[in-house]
Amino acid sequence: MENGSREGYRLRGKGGSVNGILGWVLTMGREVGGAVAVNFIQSRFQITLVPNFTESNNRLSGSIPASFGNLTSLTLLRLYSNGFTGLIPASLGNLRTLIELDLSENNLIGSILVSLGNLTSLAVLQLFNNNLNGSIPASFGNLRSLTELDLSENNLTGSIPASLGNLTSRTKLNLIDNSVTGSIPASLGNLTSLIVLQLFNNNLTGSIPASLGNLTSLSDLNLIDNSLTGSISASLGNLSLTGSIPASFGNLTNLVYIGLHYNQLSDQVPQEISNFTKLENLQLGINHFNGYLPQHICKGGYSILEIFSLSSNHFIGPIPKSMTNCTSLIRVRLDNNHLIGNISEVFGVHPNLTYVNLSNNQLFGEVSQNWGKCLRLTNLKISGNKISGQIPPELGDSTLLQGLDLSSNLLVGQIPIREMERLSSLLILKLNDNQLSGTVPAEDVGLCSKLQQLDLSMNNLSGSVPNQLGKYCTNLLYLNLSKNRFSGSIPVELGNLVSLQILLDLSGNLFTGKVPPQLGSLDKLTNLNLSHNKLLGSIPSTFAKMLNLITIDVSYNELEGHLPDNHAFRNAPMEAFIHNKGLCDNATGLRPCNISKLSPNKESHKAILLMIVAVLLFLLFAFLGTFWFFDRWRERCLEEENPITNQQQHRDVFTIWNYDGRIAYQDLIEATEQFAPNIALAPEDMEVAVKKFTFSSSDDDDEISDPETFRNEIQMMTEVRHRNIVKLYCFCSHVRHSFLVYEYVERGSLAKILSIDEETVGLDWSKRINIVKELAYTMRVIEKCDVYSFGIVTLEVIMGKHPGERISTLPSLSSIEQNIWLKDIVDQRISTPTNQVVEKLISLMKLAFSCLHENPQSRPTMQ
Repeated sequence: MENGSREGYRLRGKGGSVNGILGWVLTMGREVGGAVAVNFIQSRFQITLVPNFTESNNRLSGSIPASFGNLTSLTLLRLYSNGFTGLIPASLGNLRTLIELDLSENNLIGSILVSLGNLTSLAVLQLFNNNLNGSIPASFGNLRSLTELDLSENNLTGSIPASLGNLTSRTKLNLIDNSVTGSIPASLGNLTSLIVLQLFNNNLTGSIPASLGNLTSLSDLNLIDNSLTGSISASLGNLSLTGSIPASFGNLTNLVYIGLHYNQLSDQVPQEISNFTKLENLQLGINHFNGYLPQHICKGGYSILEIFSLSSNHFIGPIPKSMTNCTSLIRVRLDNNHLIGNISEVFGVHPNLTYVNLSNNQLFGEVSQNWGKCLRLTNLKISGNKISGQIPPELGDSTLLQGLDLSSNLLVGQIPIREMERLSSLLILKLNDNQLSGTVPAEDVGLCSKLQQLDLSMNNLSGSVPNQLGKYCTNLLYLNLSKNRFSGSIPVELGNLVSLQILLDLSGNLFTGKVPPQLGSLDKLTNLNLSHNKLLGSIPSTFAKMLNLITIDVSYNELEGHLPDNHAFRNAPMEAFIHNKGLCDNATGLRPCNISKLSPNKESHKAILLMIVAVLLFLLFAFLGTFWFFDRWRERCLEEENPITNQQQHRDVFTIWNYDGRIAYQDLIEATEQFAPNIALAPEDMEVAVKKFTFSSSDDDDEISDPETFRNEIQMMTEVRHRNIVKLYCFCSHVRHSFLVYEYVERGSLAKILSIDEETVGLDWSKRINIVKELAYTMRVIEKCDVYSFGIVTLEVIMGKHPGERISTLPSLSSIEQNIWLKDIVDQRISTPTNQVVEKLISLMKLAFSCLHENPQSRPTMQ
């Protein structure tokens, strides 16, 4: 039997022991199931206990028998792909003649036996895909005959033992999907026979040791998803990723795979990486690399490069023109960099290409017709660039396309709908934020059959929205047609899009007519925007059935009538309803609705006439009564010295003080006992808070206020409408002292709550961060808002007290980035923030200090 193979001799039995004549060979195969009971004493064994995967009831279970340790002549033990549980028996450390041990793909737990390091004849050790924990035993350094070590897909922790560098015969080391920490030992550079080094998805830190440059036989290097730092040139040194390859280290022509993405590597990628002619897979994405891409990749007109992924870095310069030679390309990701150049000159025809993402760069040129010749292409994403010209009709030839994203460019002309009808597999089409014009043809839209996301917003499209959109695009989850020039009525067929869940946005168009009640059938929809159109009539009552609706915006239309009884409407801000003809609601801030509306049915004409007569008579008597009451009231006012009567004292102070500011001023002077502290004004059983401003020095105990401050506060509070901002009922301006009358808040101001330890406990870090966010959102409404005040309040929320004179002594922005002093600044009375919250606090502190900059011109605006 060949060493390392999973094929073995097969003598079928029902369990127990099987005696062979030519040595002991036991294979418990597809006829064996249930727990294993072994009672062996001695001899040479090659044991394979594997299930037949065609019969599910043959999986072996239970714990591995400790009696295996008595088989001291055993050379091969394979128990992989079963259901064994429990610990690895300590007796296995007695099998000194064992060459191969395979316990992979079971449910074993506990730590790896240190005694396995005594199996000096072991060549293959496979323990992957279990639930083993603990650290990798340093005793494994004694296994000098070991060629394959696979401990992947477990829960191993601790560092990689430096003693593994003693295993100079090893060709494979796989620790994928564990929680190994620490740095990569430099001693691994001694493993000159190593072909596969896979350390993917661990918690490794530090730099890549330069000694890995000695691994000249290496073909598979996978360090993905760790926290490695440093540069390739400094870290891989002798891997000849920079400069020439030293003769003493040979030539890395065998390197097939390099995986370094999801790390924190920096510096430039060496241009010499283009020399690796056997390279098939290069993945350097999500790091901090800068400089130019390898400009001679796929040189010589031939290359087997299949994966070229360098996304989310800081690369500059052009995409290499030699990419046209990469005829074997399958996947290309260069998105989220700073690349420039003419995209039309870079790519050719790539018959195997399936995925391309060049988004969020500074590329220009036009969308090449060659993309239509890449017949296996499933995703083409070039959004967020400066691509101009028209969308080539040839894209319709890429019939396997599932995702097409050309958004946020400078594209013009019409959408080639007829040619794109052949894209029957299309799931995502995003053409938003361009300069596309024309109409959407009314013929059958074939590309809609599987479409899930359609975004045509922010273009110059016009005409009516075709009814076919609602007939054939029934799988849509997201539909955005906003900020165009669509006109006519909203198609009632859109009510057939019952799969719509994420968004329906028709805002910023020229739609007229009534809102179709059929839209109420979209019961999965969470976000609906119909604002900035010319819609008439009432909002259909069917919208009350849209129970999953979270946000709604119908502002800037000509709508009227009741709001639907729906939590999204009840919780929406006033901005969602403004600038309409007459929307009303009894439960929101809108004007109250009439008790009922009269029906125009013929049978009710008589009742309507009688009601009109009754209303006219009522108005007549009301007018006469009002005239009589006013005359009597005027006579009583003239007879009394004090113009303030009992009836006036009980009037509604919140109806603009009955338009008599002189009386209102006297009311508050008396009700507050000359503005004595702890006095709450309570007209008609309502408590209010009074804030006094003194503009003269006649009162020695009062601090003189700035009249501009008084006017600014009035302006701000009359423009701000938010559920977390107290209401301003009215104000009174007087030469001696003026005041503002606010809604009374029982718990007091934020500063008061922060000053009380018991109250502070309830304001955890999550709530404090939300307070700052709410404040920023509200203050953004006022263009002249005091940015400096926002910075002060932000610091007060984080510190738990007003910063006062400490502002000048607090650290600088550079200190914030070092995160040295944060623990000394934040409020110590509540629990220490988590790492995720610390990042948010640092961001807020940076923002606050930028708002407190000494030079007002250097402060940000609230926009």
